[in-house]
Amino acid sequence: MLDTPFIATRLQAALAGLGLIAITTLAAGAGGYGLGHRSAQAKGETALANLKRDHALLMSTAAGQALDKERELTATANQLGFQLLQARARHAEDTDQLKRRITRVTSQYRPAPDAPLQPVPQCVFTHGFVGVYNGAIGAAPVPPTIPAAGAADAADPAEALDAGVQQADILEHITDYGQRCRNIESQLNRLLDWHEGSKP
Repeated sequence: MLDTPFIATRLQAALAGLGLIAITTLAAGAGGYGLGHRSAQAKGETALANLKRDHALLMSTAAGQALDKERELTATANQLGFQLLQARARHAEDTDQLKRRITRVTSQYRPAPDAPLQPVPQCVFTHGFVGVYNGAIGAAPVPPTIPAAGAADAADPAEALDAGVQQADILEHITDYGQRCRNIESQLNRLLDWHEGSKP
């Protein structure tokens, strides 16, 4: 006959052993899960850190290149600005030199190379002349067209009157106007140089 307490004890021992195995298996599984989770997390954090590092390097390279380009363009702009100032100073000096000659070249002349100096004869500039001159430089509207060449009688009679402008006045104006044109041309050339230099 089987001893009931013995069977119960053996059964308890077997169940205890199964429980221990189950607990060990669960613990091992949980540990494996934890280990796997920690391993995956570490790999993910490493990959993210590498990605951040690569991104920062890329951005610093792009930012560095942009900063280098900005410095280059600033240096070019400074150089072109200085060249423009130099050109304007030369134009002003040239204008000053030319204006110093105006009185001399409009007051006396020689009819022949070996002739003595004589006063320059009066030169008449009509209102019509002044109108054409101002129209040509954009200082006034373009004068109306005369119907045919030689049809002076059809023109406004005031066009033929003396405008009171002298040769010196014309030269005085054209030296100032010439300086302005040369300054604008120099500025345009510097802008074109800037445009060429700023291309990628």
